[in-house]
Amino acid sequence: MAFYGICPECNQVFTDYGWCKQCNSKHFQNDFDKWTSGNNTIDKLIQDAQINATNEWEVLEWIPYDRFNDIKETAKGGFGAIYKAKWIDGPIFMRIIKTQQWHRCGQINVALKKFDNNFACLNEDYLNEQFT
Repeated sequence: MAFYGICPECNQVFTDYGWCKQCNSKHFQNDFDKWTSGNNTIDKLIQDAQINATNEWEVLEWIPYDRFNDIKETAKGGFGAIYKAKWIDGPIFMRIIKTQQWHRCGQINVALKKFDNNFACLNEDYLNEQFT
């Protein structure tokens, strides 16, 4: 098991480079009331991933539509359309303790899926299948 250092915020061992599961879990929980997908099942899936993330690769986020640009449809499927886009901010990399802000990787290319019928096809079974 690798040793990534000690978190200066709580003095616990980092679970990955610059990542403190204990502290980051609390920071994510403090932000739960600042966003929603509009679907309780999706919100719970994202929140559970954030609480349990031991590194930045395990984090899921709800990203507001205005944080994407260059959105282009690439395909249509049974549940909706697929798009390519640029995520302006990029994913979370780590938390900067001094500023109490998330440090992000910057703009990256992503794929987006727009579901027909306002999430009607999304249920817990479907989401579990996608994320297991």
